[in-house]
Amino acid sequence: MSTNFITEKQIQLSELLEGRLEKYNIREHVNEETSKDRRCLTDGTNYLWVWSHNGDAATSFIRYGCNAVDHILGSIFEEFDTNIYSEYECQYWGFNSDKEWTDWNKQQSKAYEDKLYEEIIRFVTEQGSDFKTGTIGMIKAEIAKKLVSTSPELLLMANRDRLMDDIENSYNSEHAVTISLSQEEIDVFTQTP
Repeated sequence: MSTNFITEKQIQLSELLEGRLEKYNIREHVNEETSKDRRCLTDGTNYLWVWSHNGDAATSFIRYGCNAVDHILGSIFEEFDTNIYSEYECQYWGFNSDKEWTDWNKQQSKAYEDKLYEEIIRFVTEQGSDFKTGTIGMIKAEIAKKLVSTSPELLLMANRDRLMDDIENSYNSEHAVTISLSQEEIDVFTQTP
C-alpha cells in the first residue's frame, strides 16, 4: 500500500535534503534503494520517499506501507510554505475542485463505455475489433455474441443499456472473483498502527 503526494510549489532537492528539515528532526536516510532520483526522508521512525527528475526538483513524494508521515509532510509544508496534496485530492490531478474532478471522471467513464460498446458491436457484427485474445474486453465481446445470437434485438441502439447490463451481469457471474471478508478480517485491514 502506498500513497503519492505532490507539493504546490517546486522544491529543489538540494534544499530538501541538505539541512533545512533538521530542526524538525528530519534527515535523509540512505540505503541500497537510494539513487540520484530516488531519495528518502526519515524522522527516525517513518520514511517518505522523494522522487526527482535528474536530481533537480522534487517531483513527488511516496509513503509506502503504514508509515505515519504526517510529521514529515507537515514539516515540509511549514518550512517551504507550500500546500501538499495526496493522490486522493483533486489538486494532485490538476483540478481546482472536487466537482471538476468528478465531472472529468464521469466524462472519461462515459467515453470508455461508448468505446467498449462500439467495439462490442463491431465484434458481434463481424466488422473487426481491437479486442485482444485473453483480455476482459474479448471475454465481454464473446458474451455479447452469445447474448445477441439468442436475442438479436439487443443490437438495436434502443437496447444498448440492456445489452451492456446483461454482458456485465454475465461476466460477473461467470468470470469475476468475489472475496468476502469477515468483520474480524476487515478490522485487521482497517486498523491504524
